[in-house]
Amino acid sequence: MFRNKNIALLTASGIIFLTGTSAYCIITQQESSISPTILETATGAQQEEIQNNPLFDTTLVHEISIDMTPETYQEMIQAYQSDGEKEYFPVNITIDGTLLKNVWIRLKGNSTLREILWGSGSMDGPPPWGNTDFPALPAWMWSGTQGSGMNPGMIAWGNQGGWITGDTESENPPYLLKLDEYVEGQNYQGITKFALRLGSDITKLSEPVAFEIHSELWQIVPETSFAKVSLGDNVDELYSLSEIIDDTYIEKYFWTDEGYLFKAGNFVNFIYVGDDASEYEEDFELKMGDSGRAYKKLIALMDFVSNSSDVDFAEDLWSYIDQDSFITMIALDELLHNTDSFSGMGSNYYLYYSLSEEKFYILSWDQNLAIIGMGGGKWWNRAENMSGSWAFGSGRQAPSDFVNMPFMGAGGGSLGQNTQNDLKDRFFANEAFSQMYNTRLEALRTQIFGANGLGIQTVERLSSVVETYIQKTGLIETKDYETAKQKFLSFFEDSEK
Repeated sequence: MFRNKNIALLTASGIIFLTGTSAYCIITQQESSISPTILETATGAQQEEIQNNPLFDTTLVHEISIDMTPETYQEMIQAYQSDGEKEYFPVNITIDGTLLKNVWIRLKGNSTLREILWGSGSMDGPPPWGNTDFPALPAWMWSGTQGSGMNPGMIAWGNQGGWITGDTESENPPYLLKLDEYVEGQNYQGITKFALRLGSDITKLSEPVAFEIHSELWQIVPETSFAKVSLGDNVDELYSLSEIIDDTYIEKYFWTDEGYLFKAGNFVNFIYVGDDASEYEEDFELKMGDSGRAYKKLIALMDFVSNSSDVDFAEDLWSYIDQDSFITMIALDELLHNTDSFSGMGSNYYLYYSLSEEKFYILSWDQNLAIIGMGGGKWWNRAENMSGSWAFGSGRQAPSDFVNMPFMGAGGGSLGQNTQNDLKDRFFANEAFSQMYNTRLEALRTQIFGANGLGIQTVERLSSVVETYIQKTGLIETKDYETAKQKFLSFFEDSEK
């Protein structure tokens, strides 16, 4: 499978999107899915072990055991429930039989985490607007959201008519693990941190399938795999593992440890708000690079996006952001119904500024609600009973095609959030750019959907590994898994998605 730094090099050299079977031919020529930076530091025997059984190998289900007492687990949960803090706790973990001591673990996520800990609910104040089915949430979750675009029912969960996560069906929360925080240099197969994610159903296929498709189509995305996770007295559960985007990730995929990396917050505006860096720091957290220089580049991007003339925007956009990866990203967000994204709600992405190319890349991450999560990218269940203000905010009326509302296009994508994305809006307002997008969209649709498309192939390949495992272990009822898997197959069978 094609996952290495050559993606960035190919893009930088002007080799852009590949259509038809040619992409697959080139992809199969790649020698390894393992980062050369990991292999270069290993002995011959270690290299063979890494290549045969990497942490992100999708041909097996890994087994991870986390040694945490019930008391410590409750302390971690209660810390988050009381004030929203995701505190780290030291634990010992075992990955496929290898013991790692003094590993940091904390809770991870936002909407998925809240659904698991509170069940169905809303983020705009207890009780959620007269609906007695929703439990009241702690004040820290909703205080300060009034007037900020966080509308009643905006973050609605579970089977109460919400669309944010569908039906997670999980009894455990997602986690982030850091292996080298207490023990310097500690790693597992060259990896020092990774996420344990859930998804919108028991298969945990959403993110692995979405990222496999991205990777096959030359996008830079995190590696993933599957694991059975055991933690104390908690019920064993299937998780998806995910690579973390940080300086190591940048070095792996871009072959450099230089540049500026920003992590976007949740539901953030993509607009110019002045030349004061402090106005951007909360929405775009710097993860890599010199702060002064980094924010100057970010502000220059936002100034261009918001304030350039239409002529300058059309002529100079691709000198600010990478053209090929951007168009493919937003097209894939549309096709895979990845609404919790840059293209959708203004969440779950990083900005990386390459010093050598002098432009930004927008990097996707956290797609555990893609494909069938969030109601399959559409408003669902009680949408027909919602008022316009329930979903769209005071004074805003729901469109006539509310239930099947797309999220792409100029002005689209907020899905109830009053976020502003000048880059996306101006891109789609430009006729030539819109045509480029539509051409890419249809080319990708042809590759991904249908009986012989990349989507069904990927679902079948990844699910076969999990099916073999659960048949041996009983981790999930085979019938239940098959039923859930069918939703993914049905999604990709429909070429009109």
